[in-house]
Amino acid sequence: MAENSATIIYDVVSKAVLIEYRDKVMTLAGPWPSQALARAAAEDYCRIRGWPLP
Repeated sequence: MAENSATIIYDVVSKAVLIEYRDKVMTLAGPWPSQALARAAAEDYCRIRGWPLP
């Protein structure tokens, strides 16, 4: 069975990014200047931990 990938959600109100993986939710507090930068930071966070990306 294939492993699920991490889910990355950008909150436009708080400009933070949420990462969900294996029933854990991590928040990378903002404000991030753009959604693209927030997503890049979240992807780096996942890569460092060896989590699969969407």
